[in-house]
Amino acid sequence: MASRPTKVLLAIGLGTLLLVNPAFALPVDQTETYTYAAQEIDDAHDAETTLSFDARVLDCHQESRHCLFERGAMSNSTRVPAGDYPDTNPANYRFVRLDSEFYRPTARIENESYVLGLENVTGQTVLDSLARHDEQGLPDLAEHVLAEGRASTTIDWRREPLYDEPLLVESNGSYYVVQMVASETNEPITEAWWFRLCRGLLSCIGGGLVLYGYYLQNPS
Repeated sequence: MASRPTKVLLAIGLGTLLLVNPAFALPVDQTETYTYAAQEIDDAHDAETTLSFDARVLDCHQESRHCLFERGAMSNSTRVPAGDYPDTNPANYRFVRLDSEFYRPTARIENESYVLGLENVTGQTVLDSLARHDEQGLPDLAEHVLAEGRASTTIDWRREPLYDEPLLVESNGSYYVVQMVASETNEPITEAWWFRLCRGLLSCIGGGLVLYGYYLQNPS
């Protein structure tokens, strides 16, 4: 059986810890829940709408520096000295949409110069080239969305969502756009009413233990 001094020490020590527990900062566990859904691309209009939002397609519905360059390449092939042509496209687009038509940027060497032009292609060609095909292996989230219609994923609030841009995929010969349709911020557990209540009750219990310890120390 514990001696009186031991009981006093335990009561006051444990009581003090419980009494001041609201002062301890806990890790912020706020999370974000993102919901994704898949929309099938049914016709040419859907395809054009989808591709107009794809960063890999330069959509020239408004004039920009790149669009002016590509228009010039289409109407009159642009020549660039071979040593000056960049190895990669700094704009990071693979297709161009001009006057409701799709084009693929081309380059050929002629007289020690690159001749830059545009090759007219169909919307189907663009879809097939840009889509992630099921035989290549679709991301787990995309597979789940295609199978169930929609899917949700919860991640730490400090991380970026898995797909903040629409994801173009092909499965069994059909094309789909997997995109975020909703997001929700989940309240941290430390902000929940029941958690605050528990910490308050523990603090009250701690205060009682401290008083009990002093009572044991000075019973009279």
